[in-house]
Amino acid sequence: MKKTIFASLIVGLVGCIDATVTVPEVCSTSSSAIPVPHVDPHVVGPVTIVTSTPLYISETFTNLTDVTDTFDVNMTRFTLDDNVDLSWIASIDVSVKSEIDHLPDVSLATYKRVDDSLVHSIALTPIMDAETMQKYFMHPLTLTYTLKGIPPTSAYAITNTLCVSATTQIHKTL
Repeated sequence: MKKTIFASLIVGLVGCIDATVTVPEVCSTSSSAIPVPHVDPHVVGPVTIVTSTPLYISETFTNLTDVTDTFDVNMTRFTLDDNVDLSWIASIDVSVKSEIDHLPDVSLATYKRVDDSLVHSIALTPIMDAETMQKYFMHPLTLTYTLKGIPPTSAYAITNTLCVSATTQIHKTL
């Protein structure tokens, strides 16, 4: 009798677990200095300004790899914000470089101004696919912003915020 109950208990406990694990939105906010460009006063027109900032969100994804090797990364928000008018920015290209794995610089996001209205916040459009994001976001990164436009005459800093989340499916047999 005891053997039958024990065998039934074991058979009842053996099974599968299917779960979706979602890492809530993780954000990194930093400030990037926008210097006054040294421009020939006789030249009128757009200039290019390049500035870089570190991004440290890799710990979130490193912890996720303790549970699974495959997961999807989703960029939920990527903005540049300031109290000053940012409408001088005609376009932005953002590239990313891994500080560890010697991965090549790749494009992460872009922005193109559509009108001349007053702007205090710019939403960048992600152009990197989820698989590449996973590969890069596993390590500390450097973001490089290439801004084009006719800048103001004084230097200032803008705040950049990048938020990501991750999702994975876990299937375990007990």
